[in-house]
Amino acid sequence: MPCKVNTSFDIRKLVIYHNAKGKSYKEIAALLNISKSTVGDIVKRFKCEDRIDSIPQKDQPKKLDVRDERKLLRKIKKDPTLSAPKLASELLNETGKNVHPQTIRRALKHSGYKKPYVSEKNRKKRLNYAKEFILKDETWWNDIIFTDE
Repeated sequence: MPCKVNTSFDIRKLVIYHNAKGKSYKEIAALLNISKSTVGDIVKRFKCEDRIDSIPQKDQPKKLDVRDERKLLRKIKKDPTLSAPKLASELLNETGKNVHPQTIRRALKHSGYKKPYVSEKNRKKRLNYAKEFILKDETWWNDIIFTDE
């Protein structure tokens, strides 16, 4: 993947100047020692957006790329009991990327992983809780206030 380097403001001004004088992209590229595609991009931006300056990047680059997200998703599908801190430490060991467990959770959510792991112990607790209230009669439920935001 090629490295993107911003050209200086002075070089961009020279590209526009030589383009206005009628020189070809190839001639301008050879004269200023930049690629022909860079010359084309500068001229196109000037014609379409009427600007020479570059717009600074707004957000911080992502710590996890698409490849890392797929790797995390494979691991969590293979073993749904893995916690986010455990996945973060494994990612640090494998790729050297130090990320917060919340970043792992956010990446899994972004990848479409929705169902959290519920342990067998918690499943039994939930079932017992539901069974406790299913046999209550209707008069008991009339005294309960249900709230919703």
